[in-house]
Amino acid sequence: MFPERSVRGREKAVGQGFIRSKKIKKTAGHLFTSDSQTLIPEGDFFMHEKIITTIEELLKLKKPLIAVKAWKEIPENIAAYEDKAFPGTCTQIGEVIETGKTFYIQTKNVYCTGGVMATGVLKPMTEKASRKVVEMHLSMTKDYVDIDTAMKIRKEVLKDIPVPKERNKAMQIGLLKDIENPDVVLLFCNSRQADILSRAYTYRAGELIKGFGSIGGCNVTIQYPFTVKKPVFTFSDVAWRKFTKMSDDELTMSFPYDCLMQAVEDLPLIADHYEHYAEGMDV
Repeated sequence: MFPERSVRGREKAVGQGFIRSKKIKKTAGHLFTSDSQTLIPEGDFFMHEKIITTIEELLKLKKPLIAVKAWKEIPENIAAYEDKAFPGTCTQIGEVIETGKTFYIQTKNVYCTGGVMATGVLKPMTEKASRKVVEMHLSMTKDYVDIDTAMKIRKEVLKDIPVPKERNKAMQIGLLKDIENPDVVLLFCNSRQADILSRAYTYRAGELIKGFGSIGGCNVTIQYPFTVKKPVFTFSDVAWRKFTKMSDDELTMSFPYDCLMQAVEDLPLIADHYEHYAEGMDV
């Protein structure tokens, strides 16, 4: 299904833009990226390429695949985010989409803390502190009729989306091609693309992919796959849509990395069947 190519052939693909302009050298079972001064296990590099190129060729997404990775300690050789983004992680993801940069963030780099709480960088807020944040949020938006309704929704969310148990020091955000073994991969797609990808996952997993409406920021797109370890889709919330610059026909799908690897294995078969469904039938 996925024919093997020589390392030279893969390096040619790199030159064609699949892995941007990095110079790749093979060293003792690893691939050495000379511009980032990092060693990437060869299998991981080619898995990245397989995921990226397969999805690019078959789904033709408008935006690149975005990866999120939690770090137990401050990562070396990765740039720290130098600003404080408003409102928060959705803006930083928008920057990655626009610039292709990769960086790590901490709580000091955001106003809205949904992203850092989603990955265990920040401990969950108490109900009192959460109420204050929601009150501030409602002063800027009209998401709920009042504070009590907003708090009711937050309690409902916790039933389906547990908070992370582990504590981490930083969260890295970047293009999938630049992050080894990420925790979560974000895909911005239309309903048809989402349907094909979800069917590719379910084909072998035998599981439904759940989705959320009314909410859909970091607590769904990052926290759900990070803690539940299952893919998810959402229409996304107002801030997420605005600051990631989503088009009217886009929604967000989020996959744990291993779940996306599984889906990509069957994506060519499912995409072909989807394209040619019912052809030749007298209907």
